[in-house]
Amino acid sequence: MPPRARLVTACLLFLPLPAAAETALVEYGQATRYAATLAGKKTASGEKHDPAALTAASRTLPLGSKAMVTNKHTGKSVEVRINDRGPFGRSKHVIDLSPAAASKLGIGPKTGTANVKVEARPSAQPSASLKNEIEQRASR
Repeated sequence: MPPRARLVTACLLFLPLPAAAETALVEYGQATRYAATLAGKKTASGEKHDPAALTAASRTLPLGSKAMVTNKHTGKSVEVRINDRGPFGRSKHVIDLSPAAASKLGIGPKTGTANVKVEARPSAQPSASLKNEIEQRASR
């Protein structure tokens, strides 16, 4: 093999391979803002609700997992940690947001709701067990 061909072959061996597309768990629906009266109340995870924290309640995502919530109207996004269960009642509501998280999306106390995309990516999870759980649910 000529030297030039060896050099090209060697270069091709060290090119990075394209990363496999990550499968995310995605939900669409309405987000609601937690009521101010819930401040300090115990959540499903056992911690007290902190209106200043970037947290949320979900019926489907595991406690402790992280999700990116995007307001479909404004395009604003915020990453939240799931620490509670809900919303209960209407099926079109997919997530309850803390006041701090809702504000980052442009959901004020008077507005109260917005159409959102909720996306949980395996790579964004804080532990291997949560990563595996999100991967399994996303592949269904």
